[in-house]
Amino acid sequence: NTGGNSVTVIDAATATVTGTVSLGTSPSGLAITPDGATLYVTAASGGILPVTTSTDAVAALIPTGAGTYAVSMTSDGTTAWVVDSNANNVVPITVATGAVGPAVTVGTVPDGIGLTPN
Repeated sequence: NTGGNSVTVIDAATATVTGTVSLGTSPSGLAITPDGATLYVTAASGGILPVTTSTDAVAALIPTGAGTYAVSMTSDGTTAWVVDSNANNVVPITVATGAVGPAVTVGTVPDGIGLTPN
């Protein structure tokens, strides 16, 4: 819900809306840990917002750059890779600690990311 500064919670089994999580900033990308415990939401304010799915609690912003746009999770759930379109790079975040690793330069104005299990 980019215009509403929120994400909508949907029960996949019943295809019904069960809630809305207010973010306070415009989201553009989502990735969830393999265990379903944490949703990572890209924020227009320049980073990633971790959301605990069991409580819908939003943790503090993890700064990744002004052009934060998309995010993808490794299959083992240890690292979230974040696209910064303004800086033409991707940035790894260690899920367990929230530590931001060194940026990797990619093509001009990246706007998506996909990861393979290997």
